[in-house]
Amino acid sequence: MEYLLDHYRQTAALRVFTFDGVSADSSRARFTVSVDTALLGRYTISLQELPLLCRRFLEGQATAGGSHTLTFAETDMAHLAAERADALEIARLRKSSRRVGRGFGPAAGLPAGADRPN
Repeated sequence: MEYLLDHYRQTAALRVFTFDGVSADSSRARFTVSVDTALLGRYTISLQELPLLCRRFLEGQATAGGSHTLTFAETDMAHLAAERADALEIARLRKSSRRVGRGFGPAAGLPAGADRPN
């Protein structure tokens, strides 16, 4: 199923996104995803990210025959924050592993075949 954002509305601290779910046979179903915007800062999520995050959230739910009114809850935000932290840590480790071995070879002014000091 493909989810197309139709519109959103804001009520106090709650932003509700409305999506049209379009299935392979072109039939449509209406879905809503609610988000408590007061929690966004705690998990470093911007308002601009919400439409895409809600669509991904819908794609991850088993909506066949289930509820079409969903909530992107604080636990979902915490899970997203943990995934982002893990991705940042992996990127940091990859970057630091590329630095190992620098300082030897032609770029460091040593001949290309020079061995590393013991």
